[in-house]
Amino acid sequence: MNSPQLFSLRDPWVYTPLLMSLMLFSFIILSGNNTTYFLALNSLSRYTGDALWAHFTVLGDAVVAMAVLLAFAGRKPALLWSGILAALLATAWAQGLKDHFDLLRPPAVLPAELLHIIGPALQKHSFPSGHTTTIFALAAVLCMQFHSLGWRGLFILIAVLAGISRAVVGVHWPLDILAGAFGGWLSGVLGFALATIFPWGTRKHGERILAALFMTGALYLALRSDPVYVQTQVFQITLAVLSISLGGWGLWRQRNTQPANAPTPEI
Repeated sequence: MNSPQLFSLRDPWVYTPLLMSLMLFSFIILSGNNTTYFLALNSLSRYTGDALWAHFTVLGDAVVAMAVLLAFAGRKPALLWSGILAALLATAWAQGLKDHFDLLRPPAVLPAELLHIIGPALQKHSFPSGHTTTIFALAAVLCMQFHSLGWRGLFILIAVLAGISRAVVGVHWPLDILAGAFGGWLSGVLGFALATIFPWGTRKHGERILAALFMTGALYLALRSDPVYVQTQVFQITLAVLSISLGGWGLWRQRNTQPANAPTPEI
């Protein structure tokens, strides 16, 4: 059995992102500058072009997250189980709040001449950002597994840029992004913790089912012909192929080099 690495609530990486999200959320609420900060972020593509932010924003796609985790199959299969549990919690957070508040997105509120839209101009279900929830849940699961400061810093940086991209592409307010970051990180930490308590997905039968599920998601990512952000099609196909290759290699190596219940050394 390959269990997630145990973590302590004393680890600042467990709670610091939650506190930072709450602090920034409170600051924007008290300052009343949600729209001002949105317009500032939305203008960033003037300096970088659209493609950069389109690529960051697709990292919050649930199928992309599945492909990323598939790459660890066989080598860190506990990440797949943690990821599934985190995804269930993140979906409940994002969809529950979206249905409850049903707030309008920037394209439905602001004049078109003030906005720069990359991709579809979505109108409804603004709060919280589902893409940000997904990428922060993924980042949390990875940070709980990999304790290297460098890797953790990279995961957080990517999650932050993916979250910011939701304002740059013009479909989410800063408050949406921060709520997504909070809920996503909390979901990832709880999903990781639950995976240590209920280890079904780290056992042989569970690993096979999860690997098949994640493989299906990666295949869908590789084969879908109508990505929301057309600039990212090559990137998505490349990511899917790479993840399928790494995941397949990991599963083959696991089957041929160690018993199904042997622990995998910490990376």
